[in-house]
Amino acid sequence: MSSRATSTSGRPPSGDQAHRFELELHTEATTIPCHSAPPPQYWGVRRCPSNCGIIQSLSVPVKNQGSHVSQSGFAVNLDNGAITNNPTGASDLVWDPVSGLTTHSGAGLRVTGTSYNSISPVQVSRMNLTGTAIGLTQIPLSFPASFFFMPSDYVVFGMRTSEGRYAKVRAQRSITDGGALRLDWMTWDTPTPRLDIASRWSIFERGEVHEYITPDCKYCTSSPVRWLGVFEAWPALTAFPIDYQWCLCGQILQEGTGVVNSSDGPLTYVLEGRRLTVESELGNDISCELCVSAIDARGLELFTCIQLEKPGVDVQCKACVPRRWIDVQMIPAPVELTGWRPLVRAVPGQVAAPIEQ
Repeated sequence: MSSRATSTSGRPPSGDQAHRFELELHTEATTIPCHSAPPPQYWGVRRCPSNCGIIQSLSVPVKNQGSHVSQSGFAVNLDNGAITNNPTGASDLVWDPVSGLTTHSGAGLRVTGTSYNSISPVQVSRMNLTGTAIGLTQIPLSFPASFFFMPSDYVVFGMRTSEGRYAKVRAQRSITDGGALRLDWMTWDTPTPRLDIASRWSIFERGEVHEYITPDCKYCTSSPVRWLGVFEAWPALTAFPIDYQWCLCGQILQEGTGVVNSSDGPLTYVLEGRRLTVESELGNDISCELCVSAIDARGLELFTCIQLEKPGVDVQCKACVPRRWIDVQMIPAPVELTGWRPLVRAVPGQVAAPIEQ
């Protein structure tokens, strides 16, 4: 059973509220009672069965993460990790050993008391990221975290980069590096809905096998085959339930079992929602396009295609191993060895026997 709610004003969230909604929806595994209406942050989520109250969710992928230590000034682009001596149009944060840290190119920050390791993109999305500077005195002079049994202190803050991504950053002036700034950051990618097709192929049937040697000395086998392909549609950051429509070789597929007539011969298929299996005839090639369209509970439509290319005859070849020739050359014995008594005595027509002492 699915349920889709609206806000108190009758409209779905928009702007920054919608962005926060996406982050909350796909980064937190939360339990809500099945018998109650979902809270606003779970608009568009498929309701769980009556005997379960758990919502499974995806995590926000990391776009970039890194660290940098420097006694001199520098600028960092948190979206791609680029470090420059001077600020550029893509820089997000600038370090000045005299004044401290300042934002650049429209980026914003907010200092938080949350530890760096526990802060999440949802928490950063809820911050008022309007700050532009962190003074030098706000950045603690401390030992790095790698020094055991020694105090390690950082100033931790969330950021919105110049490209609109959320990031968490921590900074300290390192005692072990002569007061150099130690900066660590993690930038999350902007969550965007997408649709992918996962595919898996196997040879379902093999005909008579022919063996032959090619002119360039390769051992080959050739046989007609029948292919079986399994395909699954994988939506991301979309609201359930989702309606799918598949198209194979330019023909719309119906739920259940059917046959598509392609230019290389008939293809048999079985369609069950987001899962599709396709079988070819023995010896027939497969060369056509497979597409799928998905419309989620909010009316968002996603569309993607992949090209199917499989030969009807399977050819496997192994290169011949060239023969190794051994060249033996006889050379004269040194003069000092000519007077040595032989260890064995050769008798014509007989096997050589050892010399008696």
